[in-house]
Amino acid sequence: MVDDFKSYRQQQLQSDRFTLLREHATFVGTDTLELSPSGRRIQADRILIATGSVVAVPAIKGLDHPEIWTSDDVLDLASDPESVIVLGGGVVACELTQFLIRSGVEVTQIQRSPRILKDMSASASEVVAQALRAEGVQLITGTSLKEVQKTADGFTVDFEHAGARRQVRAKHVVNALGRVPNTDGLNLTAIGVSLKASGHVAVDSMQQTSVPGIYAAGDVAGPHEIVHVAILQGECLGRHATGRSAEPVDYNGLTSVVFTDPQVAMVGRSCDQLEASGRSIRVADYKFDDHGKSILMEARHGYVKVWADTTSGIILGAECVGKDAGELIHSMAVAVSSGLTVQQMLKVQWYHPTLSEIWTYPLEDLL
Repeated sequence: MVDDFKSYRQQQLQSDRFTLLREHATFVGTDTLELSPSGRRIQADRILIATGSVVAVPAIKGLDHPEIWTSDDVLDLASDPESVIVLGGGVVACELTQFLIRSGVEVTQIQRSPRILKDMSASASEVVAQALRAEGVQLITGTSLKEVQKTADGFTVDFEHAGARRQVRAKHVVNALGRVPNTDGLNLTAIGVSLKASGHVAVDSMQQTSVPGIYAAGDVAGPHEIVHVAILQGECLGRHATGRSAEPVDYNGLTSVVFTDPQVAMVGRSCDQLEASGRSIRVADYKFDDHGKSILMEARHGYVKVWADTTSGIILGAECVGKDAGELIHSMAVAVSSGLTVQQMLKVQWYHPTLSEIWTYPLEDLL
């Protein structure tokens, strides 16, 4: 059925206006691509670079071994492995770690930074770390990875931790140390397309690169590798490339979700970012274990937090760590993206008993 559907979709995509080409493209001019292996050249008035990202392989001895898994390999497994070492502490690493431990796999997770989910708040990171350890994950943070070695019966990972050299063993290793923009082989710099120090394609507010007519969106451009952000970027550049009015993507209302259990979700600029910019804010939070519906659902881990401008009361951001956080955050996403105040959000009829009404407690505290 799957193969039949893929064939059907490919037939649908082949038309006078759209042709799906399964070849590698290299820029040989600002409006020309050369395809391989056919050698065919195609031209266009507008070109979009949306090549995504690939797994990063930092300069750690042995990390490039072909038998080391990526997230793709883990999701393609036909059976549960005996033991796995997960390298990394970001979103993908934490989600895969919990997936594996709940499948009955012995898991060791090694993070280089002092804490996991370092792009989230310290309090959110701590809640997830406690949950992972409670489920049996051997979580080690604040390390310096030295070497990955293939052995007769698996792998060993050497690292420094708390001033001492350590080694752990497992049947398999997963490289979840991040991703990098997929630009190799495109020949971008040769045609004048600028790249950032991070390797991302540099774009303006309309997603246009340093070469007029060439655009970039999604993981290859950043600054956030999230599907809905790529969609917003695509809509922006699509309008601009066809001569229509376009508005740049507003990253102040960025929504992020980590699908661990408990989930972590956030919207808006963080408290640290706002305070660093000189913004005066007030912050209030409320714990799930003091909320009726969450107690009944045995979803007692975590909290909700809201922060607002001290003078105007406009809600600038929110965070939720707990049951269905990825769903609950959208109430505050509406508030942040619409510039609503604490007072306006408290006019909403928050139904009881629901998980959503937990937002009223920090909102009332702010008011």
